[in-house]
Amino acid sequence: MRAYLRNEIESASPARILELLLNGALRFMNDADRQFAEGRSVEARSAASRAADIVTELSATLRIDLAPDLAGALLPIYDFVIHRLLHCVLNDDRKALGEALCTFETIAEAFLAALEKAAEAQGAQAAAR
Repeated sequence: MRAYLRNEIESASPARILELLLNGALRFMNDADRQFAEGRSVEARSAASRAADIVTELSATLRIDLAPDLAGALLPIYDFVIHRLLHCVLNDDRKALGEALCTFETIAEAFLAALEKAAEAQGAQAAAR
């Protein structure tokens, strides 16, 4: 499975990589929430930490030179999510996790919808040729 995923990532378009990162962060945040609900704080902290790693990567790859307004708007949101996730990890704080998840879901859903529309537009252009 890891070899398949590694191959998929290495051959993926930037849009597909963004989709994988967004979905991965959401999955780890939801996993952390479920683990907290089940009383498994060690596993919850691990999942929240992995989500924080992904959001940190998303933040680090913002292209201020290409989209200064978008990057400028996203940076403080990503920082907030990362700080809430780290607070969750350090303090077993499910509320902080919920704040991070709620905030990140909004961003992820918007990006995923935009990626879907872009893919549909590309498909329509290809069909018209």
